[in-house]
Amino acid sequence: MPHEVSKNVGMLLFFDKGKANFVISILEINSKIELSVNYAEPKYTWEEFSVLADNSAEQEAKDTVAQLESNYCSLNSYADTGNHERIHNGTLLNKLEFETKYTGDGDLLFRYSTLLSNSFRTRNVMSRLGGVVRTMSNLDTEPMEYDEIPMAISAFYGVSSATSGNIPNLLLAQEDSSLFRVMNLRVLDDAKSENGILCARLRGEQADGNELTLSIGKNDHLIREIEIVTDASNRSKTTYNPKINIEISPEEMAFRLPSDL
Repeated sequence: MPHEVSKNVGMLLFFDKGKANFVISILEINSKIELSVNYAEPKYTWEEFSVLADNSAEQEAKDTVAQLESNYCSLNSYADTGNHERIHNGTLLNKLEFETKYTGDGDLLFRYSTLLSNSFRTRNVMSRLGGVVRTMSNLDTEPMEYDEIPMAISAFYGVSSATSGNIPNLLLAQEDSSLFRVMNLRVLDDAKSENGILCARLRGEQADGNELTLSIGKNDHLIREIEIVTDASNRSKTTYNPKINIEISPEEMAFRLPSDL
């Protein structure tokens, strides 16, 4: 006989006099949907079950984040390009373009370029190369050095905490990422990112009350999008195009300001 492959894909609870007394499990067996009915003595009220369901959803979100953290700090190399947009009432206020490169020996390079409202373009670079931590912009006459990478990352938070902090912190297994200060994190329905990648989605609230939605690739467990909604009129969105475990040359890791990314 062929091996039977089954998984539970959902369940229906029926409540009698406020208590659940039988369950219909929805099973997928060898790609076919079947129902399994289980009768039981009343156990939970609807209110009690709702609390259990909420706790289960919160735990699922926590497990997803834990897997995300483990994935990033175990990569041999990482590279991405992306952009960060700020939008007010449907109008694009500014757009920032960035790139990240990371090697398994701990070297990190992050560069970004943005066009301000006065048509002046700023260019910035942050790196940890051979243990030397530096930042520089096209407004500086010389690089600024830091004792530790978290200080340099914090200096870049003016870009956007969702852009400049999270990926370096994940890659370097730092504990200061704004991503993990999100409260009431919960799982949403899967959806495709802008570039067509099927993603798991998590949503929660930041300490300032802003709503954050995180899209994580279902197959590679890499961040694809971070969207922050401040209010009905204002939101920002960061989109990532990552590649992992690829060869990165010393020339690519050179400390220099970005051209147009």
